[in-house]
Amino acid sequence: MNMKLYLKTVSNWNWDKIANISVVIGVFLAILTFCHSNKQFNENIKNGEQLFKKDSLLLAKQIELSQEPIIRIIPENEVEGEIANFNLKIKNYSPSKLVNIQIFTDYFVAIRKKNENISLISFGTISTHPNVEFSNINAFETESFNISFNNTLKQMLDFYNSDFSGQRMMVVRLTVKYDRNLDGQRYIYKKVYIIAGHGDYLLDTDERGIRAPIDIFNLEDIKRIIGTND
Repeated sequence: MNMKLYLKTVSNWNWDKIANISVVIGVFLAILTFCHSNKQFNENIKNGEQLFKKDSLLLAKQIELSQEPIIRIIPENEVEGEIANFNLKIKNYSPSKLVNIQIFTDYFVAIRKKNENISLISFGTISTHPNVEFSNINAFETESFNISFNNTLKQMLDFYNSDFSGQRMMVVRLTVKYDRNLDGQRYIYKKVYIIAGHGDYLLDTDERGIRAPIDIFNLEDIKRIIGTND
């Protein structure tokens, strides 16, 4: 083989080899670029999901703080129980978790003589301690509790059945104090029932839409005096 032919063969071989190596390098770089792009894409998705989650939580908190958490004693209208003994429930109607729930009960005989204002006479032991407590009630959850007041009912009946001229009504007031877990804001809700029957019924007649004539003693007058939320 002469020198010209050898050089031509070597030259052709080198260029072919270089071309093949270039192709391999190009493919390798393309793979690296794809992997990097895919990694960056996944990171962008992850960051986007985290931002969305963060924004969603912030929005949920803002919505929660924008409205007062609602709590109610149920049944709201009529409760049948044993004499001076009732099973009730407290329901959280809000999306907020509520904590430090305290329920206080007090008892009155409301009286009014002709052409006089309504007076409330308190019965039972006055206490600064709640009758019922719950550490927390989650959003839209319900808890059960009991109120019992035999001795207090006897005192009330003694007065109610005494020789007294005028209108009278036995009532129980439930005062609920509770905090919103998110910011510690305290709220108060009050509920009033008439003690009816032989002391084995609780009634909230106004919530059923029954309103006596304006000149007759009624529960709505008592609610206005006590300052309930209903």
